[in-house]
Amino acid sequence: MVTNGWWFSKGERAEACFGIEIDAAWKNFADHWNRLLLDEYMRDGGTYRYRRYSAFEYDATDRIFRLLPHAPYEQSKSVNHLNGGFKRHFEPLENSFIDHPVLEKILTGFCRILCEAARHDRWNIKIH
Repeated sequence: MVTNGWWFSKGERAEACFGIEIDAAWKNFADHWNRLLLDEYMRDGGTYRYRRYSAFEYDATDRIFRLLPHAPYEQSKSVNHLNGGFKRHFEPLENSFIDHPVLEKILTGFCRILCEAARHDRWNIKIH
């Protein structure tokens, strides 16, 4: 990841890396994708993207994820040529998703990797 600036992993490797098993808890977690809402901001008129959005702060010193107050999602036009450059208002992630142990394992695993690779202890995490 340090060399490429990105990381890709097949499912089996991610399962081992994050300590996740494909079991009933995973299926319960995955079911949240069935409750995403239509993204009404697609400038191409598309009706193919569904989402919710929430942001967190993570500090490696105490290893705690803090849910930030709900706010619109923004990306610059340089990052997102199609839908960037304005505030997009999405419904927040469901509490059952935010509090899910599978999400905690995923976020904890990614933060451990990112803290080591980037040598940063504080992260702003946007899930959408």
